[in-house]
Amino acid sequence: AAYMEDLKICSIHMSEMAMNGYPRYIKFGWQHLQSFLEKRQLHIFELVFARRYKHFVRYMTNAGRALIPLSTQIELLSLSLKYVHFDNAEDFVSALSGHQHGQALRYLELGDISVGESHVGPGSLSIWSLGDAKKIAKAIHEISSLEYLEFSEMEDECLEGRDDDVLAVLLSNKPNLRHFGVCALETYELQMFGRSNHGSINDRSIEIIVNKVGSTLQSLKLETQPQITIAGLETILHGCPLLRSLEILGFEPTPEDVERILPLSSTLLFFKFGKPPPYFGADEPEKWTSAVLSTEGRTIIQPYRKEVPVTKDKFPPPVVANANLSKEKISKMEEETTNMWEFLL
Repeated sequence: AAYMEDLKICSIHMSEMAMNGYPRYIKFGWQHLQSFLEKRQLHIFELVFARRYKHFVRYMTNAGRALIPLSTQIELLSLSLKYVHFDNAEDFVSALSGHQHGQALRYLELGDISVGESHVGPGSLSIWSLGDAKKIAKAIHEISSLEYLEFSEMEDECLEGRDDDVLAVLLSNKPNLRHFGVCALETYELQMFGRSNHGSINDRSIEIIVNKVGSTLQSLKLETQPQITIAGLETILHGCPLLRSLEILGFEPTPEDVERILPLSSTLLFFKFGKPPPYFGADEPEKWTSAVLSTEGRTIIQPYRKEVPVTKDKFPPPVVANANLSKEKISKMEEETTNMWEFLL
């Protein structure tokens, strides 16, 4: 906090080794974090704690209150917070309040943010009450400058379709949003804590996403969302005319479904889908041949983690050329979305 007053980019990652034990984590004083944020104007700030240490994190951030000075960071372009805890939703809202109606903040990533004193303790998970979810959605609603918005490792209760207003409010007032993502907890985490996952996003949620931001989305990422059906996928492809990258994990379409619906989009370059092994047959690339041909190789198909290879020994030269061109475009798109250094330059 006392030095480097002209610092513009700050990324703090606290590993398990750094947090595992009283002598280590006690040195990360919340007063220093608060003072650090109060004394400078950052362009990029990233704070990532180790997973499942929320009882430590609560002390290290004064239950989230040490992050309230984020509201004074009016030059902030990118904000990423992961595994952070707030005792009160109002403190989280206060931390975001300085960016409401502003034109600076473009990139916002929130990972496993927990809210409420009842969710503190070893191994606790992030469950927002409906009231808290509405407050947080309203705060993010006011940040109209966002181009990238992603929630990772979210519990069902945070953005669940039980109340459409939460998602609708969250995505309103986003004229320039290019990327939106909602990623739920993975299977092994659910089993470890004895929870179930039926997905925060369903077909009705997709209708809201498309209606609110479909006209500008270039990238959509929905992970561990088993409620989505082929009808929801059709809604996405019909309603997102600029979409280039689509990831839906937890959803398992048939080869016939993929072959039929991919031509609905003339812009889609990359489609990742399926369930984690052993549930998905990712080692059978031949069964996706017709789906590859349905877009003449323009859309790269990746069932879970294994991309369907488009090689000259199996496909005509124009199809191979289209696939290679799409790979180049996807690579450039990822740089545009994620490389904030290049963005600043």
